[in-house]
Amino acid sequence: MREALLAALPTAVPQADAESAKVISLAERRRRFSIAVGAVAAALILVIGGVMVGRVTAPEEKAPVSALEQQTMAILGSADMQLQRDSLSDGGSVIVATSREVNQAVVIAEGLPPTPPGQTYQMWLLGEGHDPTSVGTMGAEPVRQAVPITDLTGSDRIAVTIEPEGGSPQPTGEVVTNVPF
Repeated sequence: MREALLAALPTAVPQADAESAKVISLAERRRRFSIAVGAVAAALILVIGGVMVGRVTAPEEKAPVSALEQQTMAILGSADMQLQRDSLSDGGSVIVATSREVNQAVVIAEGLPPTPPGQTYQMWLLGEGHDPTSVGTMGAEPVRQAVPITDLTGSDRIAVTIEPEGGSPQPTGEVVTNVPF
């Protein structure tokens, strides 16, 4: 079997032509490899550096903050912040967040029962030194509603009444809640 195998092998080894027989030295191969690795590393450094510079110098895109959000953050961040909650017997609740330091409040109503047709909820600042002062109206919706109040001077309570649609100059209707602060 060995002899048959040897007999099947070609007797002459083909000679390579001069072009294909060119030998590249090991030092030359290492130099080419080093250049290629260096080029890739430089490209990566440029890309990473560009991304970092872009992140540092690009302005941050923040969602605009509404006046109500700013006021609420100021109240909640104050040292004297008070939070009062009144759950209404007919459902829903009224939360009052106040701060004397910033002289502001936010009234948050949620799940108020529907008012009779042609009527609305109206909020009032109450205090010994002044007549009831209207601070706005709100609808009877199951969603959360927030009403900012920008001056608490002389007031110690917030009342919510049911008034004719559009509101009244003075409270005339049923008092739904009276929250001290």
